[in-house]
Amino acid sequence: MPPPPEVIPQVTPPAEANRSTDQLSLRLWVAAFVIFLLALTAGWWWTHPVRRGTLEPHSAALRIDINTADAGDLELLPGLGPQLAQRIVEYRSRHGAFTGSDDLQQVSGIGPRIMADLEPWIVFGPGQ
Repeated sequence: MPPPPEVIPQVTPPAEANRSTDQLSLRLWVAAFVIFLLALTAGWWWTHPVRRGTLEPHSAALRIDINTADAGDLELLPGLGPQLAQRIVEYRSRHGAFTGSDDLQQVSGIGPRIMADLEPWIVFGPGQ
């Protein structure tokens, strides 16, 4: 009688096993990277609240006195960022209270277009 045939176990070739492990590893890295980006974006939005443009257009109840507002309040006005708001505060401290739109337009960066955007939102009070 002939000897029984040898049973050869079927082994997955190493290249195929490595390929599936590499694909799984790549997917995990991509998922971790996406989660990291989402967390980073959420953290940025949490620490940088949107302030500019939060006023309702032409709200008669809320106007900012350009002669007493600090830079943070001025940033709420349309068209004013942190640099321009700081320039207004510095100009006011050097030259005194603004008496009208002509005075305000003396600040570097404020021209007719920005002044037209600001007029519904500001008043020229007596100053400090």
